[in-house]
Amino acid sequence: MKTSRNTLLLLSVAIALTATGCSSNRNDETHQLQTIDVIGNANHPDTGNASEIIETVAVLNPTATDSTLIGYCEISGTAGDTIYLRDSNFSRTSNMMMTFDISNGTCLSVFDRTGQGPEEYIAPWTAWKTPGKADWTIYDQRAYKIMNYTYDGHYIGSVSNDSISELLPNGNGWVGMNKWMAGNNDDIEIILYQYDTDLNFIGEIATGIDYYLLENGSIHIPMSLTCVNGKPYFQDNDTLYTVNGKEFERAIAFNTGDRRAPRFQKWEEYYNQRTNYLLIFSAIANAKHVLVSYSLDGKEYSQIYRRSDGQLLFSRSSDYNGQNPDRGYPVMIDGKETLGFPQDYADDDYFYLMVDAGKMAEVTGDEDCNPAFVKIKIND
Repeated sequence: MKTSRNTLLLLSVAIALTATGCSSNRNDETHQLQTIDVIGNANHPDTGNASEIIETVAVLNPTATDSTLIGYCEISGTAGDTIYLRDSNFSRTSNMMMTFDISNGTCLSVFDRTGQGPEEYIAPWTAWKTPGKADWTIYDQRAYKIMNYTYDGHYIGSVSNDSISELLPNGNGWVGMNKWMAGNNDDIEIILYQYDTDLNFIGEIATGIDYYLLENGSIHIPMSLTCVNGKPYFQDNDTLYTVNGKEFERAIAFNTGDRRAPRFQKWEEYYNQRTNYLLIFSAIANAKHVLVSYSLDGKEYSQIYRRSDGQLLFSRSSDYNGQNPDRGYPVMIDGKETLGFPQDYADDDYFYLMVDAGKMAEVTGDEDCNPAFVKIKIND
């Protein structure tokens, strides 16, 4: 079974922890770099009252039917109470795009244009709500084109593009990440291509961060990607970057101290030594708070920091074994506490957690469940 895009990227972050991060050559003299002292709060006992700090604003639990039983969904955008979801379960032959009203659970649209035709997609690697519109913008990495559909699946048009591996919203335009070319054995710098609203190329940005090969020839992307309020963020090991105009800037640095991981060259090295280092799996920040998930010394930590001063507000730990069913942040659904893991999407006031189908089955008592999406607000 294939793995979801975000899972691949998170695994890449864990394996490909590079030496860029806080030592990046990006110029940060024009703004004060925020720092979160993760190492200072590592091995911290559980702290913070989840029911007071993590407020459940809305819960979307799509009804599971033969046509809407979904696998691993990802949030592709929001507009008020409308939430855009993409089914990214690549073990299926279908690739559904869905919109819901998160306030009441109403399904607004579902479509799947998987196929070989000129108005269909083969492998929709990324899919986003089109900035400023209700439409979908989808990058098909097999057909090398960016496709536009209405919110309910009517084809609008497409643009050929064989230069990118990822596509993210950037204000009213877009940012694409260059591809590593098969057969190239050298490290290649990650370049960001900028596009306007109509997907016309307008420039490129050097990141100073490399793709690189492990000894067995595997390629790894040392960044995970998030979208916050229509702006792209890139997490590379202990640093969160963003695009500001034509600059690739550090937004937040995570102090990992002497537990900062080296750049592993072999999978065996990573597997055998991973518990010796602080490995950040996920870091996502909105205007007020930062959610950081990491492992250290056989434990996995889910922590919440206040962005203005770096104050730790909440910390929860669980045993780490690489496939941890007890990971995540506590949330209340129908009066019951369960665990959700952050989606790679946020806005100024809210984060979004996914509660997997197994945990939702425990909440509802129904074995045939879809994963749920929880809109949360951090109170401090």
